[in-house]
Amino acid sequence: MLHAIHAVEVFLANLKERGCNFQILWFDQHEELCIPPHSPPGSAYKYTLTRAVLIEHLGRFTNDGRPDGPKLCYRFSRIDCDEFRDYLATNAIHFIMCSDGASSDAGSEPVDDYYKHIVHEISRRGYCVAFINDLEFRSARVCGTGPIARVMSRLTQLGSCSSPLPTGD
Repeated sequence: MLHAIHAVEVFLANLKERGCNFQILWFDQHEELCIPPHSPPGSAYKYTLTRAVLIEHLGRFTNDGRPDGPKLCYRFSRIDCDEFRDYLATNAIHFIMCSDGASSDAGSEPVDDYYKHIVHEISRRGYCVAFINDLEFRSARVCGTGPIARVMSRLTQLGSCSSPLPTGD
């Protein structure tokens, strides 16, 4: 777990070092997405515990380092909750960074429809999505192997969506 937390801290520090301004969003409804699809059934707790520790740990930081500065982390119950809508309405969001949902394991299963719907919902709301897979830090720049693009073109590559996002009702 400490290795995973350190890796996240290094990743975020690299973004900050290059002048990136960002916030981290967590959605309780999507907690299970932190569990790799082929992990042994009894090991899911490791991933959910690591996620919980990251939320708690990173929630103590501000975006600019000042004690009274803007929060670094925000936690929402669902992607369609009123609090998240308010957050989007009051913050100037340029794009949303996330994994493309693909596993780094060769021959892994296709991206889960549920994950594709989350990404589709972000795109449907008019936001661009940057996929952070294969992101590299070179000198003063952050470089990715793929472009920042609207999700719809990426969803076409990943496969079509077949069911709507759950509403949590």
